[in-house]
Amino acid sequence: MSLFQKTAAVLTAGLMVLTAVVGSASVPDVSVHVSAASQGTYNDINYKNYGSYVEIVSYNGSPSAVTIPETIDGVTVTTIGDFAFASCSLS
Repeated sequence: MSLFQKTAAVLTAGLMVLTAVVGSASVPDVSVHVSAASQGTYNDINYKNYGSYVEIVSYNGSPSAVTIPETIDGVTVTTIGDFAFASCSLS
């Protein structure tokens, strides 16, 4: 047997052992839940309703008097988007 054949045989055997070891390892079952959001407007507030919470995404009214409701459509408002009031300017 040549050196090349011996090397190939050792590498093949190593790969077979590695495949058997890795293949038999248990992999945890991972699931990701992604919910679609419905969008709407409530008193100049644009929002996304995710079912379990509401996120305020933008505001189109007067920036001098903004009232954030506790709930919209019976769902608790828990989040204000990072740039929800970016288009508002105080005068």
